[in-house]
Amino acid sequence: QDVCPSLRADQQRKRLERARYLLESTDDSVLSVAQQVGWESGSYLSRMLGKAWSATAAQIRAAAPRP
Repeated sequence: QDVCPSLRADQQRKRLERARYLLESTDDSVLSVAQQVGWESGSYLSRMLGKAWSATAAQIRAAAPRP
């Protein structure tokens, strides 16, 4: 049993925010970004991005302002 579900949710949110930042500011692969935030699978990151923002990694990257 998860003792503190809100702590886990907060950790997930922070991972997703960091992943979004990395997608917007680097050219790292989805797998690399997933691993940098502590997930082993690029497909898992993609599913989480879809749940959080209804967007794919490619859509998030394409929408990011580039210098």
